[in-house]
Amino acid sequence: MKKIISMLLAAAMLVSATVSFAAAPSDYDGQSYDSLGYTSDDPDGMINLAVIANGDINIGNAMYIEGSVYSNGDIYVTEGQGNKIDGLLISGTGDTVFNSDENNNEWTQTRTAEGYIHVNSNGTTEGINYYSSQPEYEGAINDTETSFECDYEPFTVPDIAESLGIAEFNVYGNEYMRNMPITVTEDVRYDKVTMNGTNGPALTIDTANGDVTVVIDEIVQDSANINIKVVGENEAYIYIGKLPQGIPVIVNYNSAVWPMEQDGSAEHTHLYFGSDTTLGASKIAANEVEVNADYLEISGGTYLKLSKPDNALRTSAKEFVINGYATEIYAQVCAPNADSKVIDSGKLYGQLHTNTLTINGAGSIIWKADKAVTKPDTEPEPTPAPVPDGEEIDLNGVGYAYIFGYEPEISYEYDEIAGGHLVAKVRMAPQDAVTREQVAAMIMRLIDQKYDTKNETYPVTENMSQHSGTWYERGLAYLAGKGTFDGIASVETGAVTRGEVAKLVAYGLNLSKTVPTAFTDIENSPYKTYIEMMSAYGYMQGMSDTEFNPDKVMTRAEFCSMFNQVIGRENAKLESADGVQVTPELYSIVDLDGHWAKEVMLRATSAYNSDGYVDVETRLNNIRNDLDKYDSQKWF
Repeated sequence: MKKIISMLLAAAMLVSATVSFAAAPSDYDGQSYDSLGYTSDDPDGMINLAVIANGDINIGNAMYIEGSVYSNGDIYVTEGQGNKIDGLLISGTGDTVFNSDENNNEWTQTRTAEGYIHVNSNGTTEGINYYSSQPEYEGAINDTETSFECDYEPFTVPDIAESLGIAEFNVYGNEYMRNMPITVTEDVRYDKVTMNGTNGPALTIDTANGDVTVVIDEIVQDSANINIKVVGENEAYIYIGKLPQGIPVIVNYNSAVWPMEQDGSAEHTHLYFGSDTTLGASKIAANEVEVNADYLEISGGTYLKLSKPDNALRTSAKEFVINGYATEIYAQVCAPNADSKVIDSGKLYGQLHTNTLTINGAGSIIWKADKAVTKPDTEPEPTPAPVPDGEEIDLNGVGYAYIFGYEPEISYEYDEIAGGHLVAKVRMAPQDAVTREQVAAMIMRLIDQKYDTKNETYPVTENMSQHSGTWYERGLAYLAGKGTFDGIASVETGAVTRGEVAKLVAYGLNLSKTVPTAFTDIENSPYKTYIEMMSAYGYMQGMSDTEFNPDKVMTRAEFCSMFNQVIGRENAKLESADGVQVTPELYSIVDLDGHWAKEVMLRATSAYNSDGYVDVETRLNNIRNDLDKYDSQKWF
């Protein structure tokens, strides 16, 4: 019977032959710009494809791709804000790129996808320097005779006839609790395993004496943290037939410390999953991961770091999803059958080979930036930007907190001294992109607190009506009422650039002064006027004396650094009046230690008294549940 189970699992994990793309970017990936008639200031002068799709690509809003994009189908650019592709956009059909709505209803003139393309914040190609409506190297991108392979060979489960049956591996308490971790040093198979590795690795694979293969037909749903560690310099091959959905998977990370630290022989760890897989709130360091299934989702803040240089993450999935803030994948991905989605702030640091792609909602694919320079014959005339109207709002010296971190994770923990108690973990996520709704809310919080306007109502305009009832509705409505979003069909949430942040703050505070700058890269930016306003007040600086980089997505840490200058808090004390030093632990923050913006963000999330000392009580009395009507953040 156990032999039969082995054969069934092998069959379930096996998919058909290697998949090849019908049309190929092999003529473009790694090819020089010069060979295609471009001049370039790119450091390596080569085309670097971040995305290779056999079918269509749908670009939503507030997304970012660093590198070029190849589609063997059509590329649809949905009306949206803050889209950025730092590279060439290549349609292998040689046809057109459509600017369209989500139903592919054409809403602007169709254009051919030659040249360096950068979609403006209003979702159009108007005023784009590196854009040509005529093919500049027609034929070079239309070669459909070549092919590209993911080098994807489906795995077969090794035949280990004798199974050890049902087992339970646990590390979840102190020495008096039921702890049953296991270390294996030779090939082994289990029918079913229950695993709880909350406080450490429940399964350790020691390869000191040679390669080790572990086959687990099923990890049952009653498991908690699936925690596996590999030690030794030989290879560990781990095959899991059925994985419970949504349970954290921890591989080669020390879960006994926070933040978790990598611990184990990641470069010698090979993971294989044979069923539909959702990795949520997981941390995995390995050489490679392969999933033979119809569905693969990586979400919920999962951190996946793979060391194999080519096709480290391989899947036969028909649907592949990277989803959610703090979800980060460091790997080249081979998903040739998949309709892939990179959404809701999910990030892939590596190439993606896929069937189709949908990317929006601050989703990012970051590979190697392509900086081609191919300008049209005539420079577009910049359109004068509207300016804010009304009395200036001065927030200098305001003593309230304006950022509080994401919704805290609350858990119940026990120790011999304190007994049972609640523990909060707050993430400030300093490297996450700051979003349109977050900027609006932070401006609103300080205005409400300084001017006591919390009971003032701001009408919801038609172009932001979809946000009614959200915690950020008030901030967006405030900015909309000042004309910030006039002319924009739909105000979307998601990542914002340095240029748009300048506009949001300028409108939010009714700035009026402006000065010429030495920035050479803002002349044709729709945010030129607002950048000059922020420069006039000393609120924003350039990346250098001559470059502002208006299209760079701003992080939460960078926003706090800038906004602390707006309110005069860049050098504020981190000490209370009774001498208590402000540390991340004081606010239950777990992700600032070692970050350059640690003190910047501590100042941003602190409240101050009139003598310049941190006032914790004032901060608590004006926490998010009061300012944003956000009931999930009452204490931290």
